[in-house]
Amino acid sequence: MAMMAVRWDELTHKAKQTVQAAQYLASRHKNTVLIVTSNLGSTHLQGHALRSAEAFGTACAKVIVELQAHFSPAFLNRVEDIIIFNPLGKEQLMAIVELHLKELRSTLGERKITLELTDAAKDLLATQAVNLNCGARPLRRALQRQVQDPLALQLLHAEALSGDRVVVDAVEGVLRFVRKH
Repeated sequence: MAMMAVRWDELTHKAKQTVQAAQYLASRHKNTVLIVTSNLGSTHLQGHALRSAEAFGTACAKVIVELQAHFSPAFLNRVEDIIIFNPLGKEQLMAIVELHLKELRSTLGERKITLELTDAAKDLLATQAVNLNCGARPLRRALQRQVQDPLALQLLHAEALSGDRVVVDAVEGVLRFVRKH
């Protein structure tokens, strides 16, 4: 993924000359930095070929070429900086899973229900949910669909009660829920 930092006044400079709405926005956002993300060129940042710094540098050069082919020179000239991120690794994906689980655990904590996912369950979620073209965005939906929704059904059917501990494990590629009193 490439991230471009653009100063708001630079971006709206030409628009201010022709559009009153841009003048209104520019007057309220003079000291604003606009951060734009793009997946342009992300195909060059995928796969096992990026294990070395040299391979990453080559991939970054290809991303820049793709950005230059897509955006006009006038726009890119207004871009202050382009930052190209390393693809997410397993460690980062597991940390993202934990962040989402923290939120869910907080909600369940109100009902005095604790939630525990084994490393195998977290690994299954992280590997199934990540789309190399979308990064980690699908992870939240996967957690909702594969963990939160089944837990909600357990709550509705009184299969998970106050004081319970629910352990989620991965068995043969499927998440299994075990209720412990």
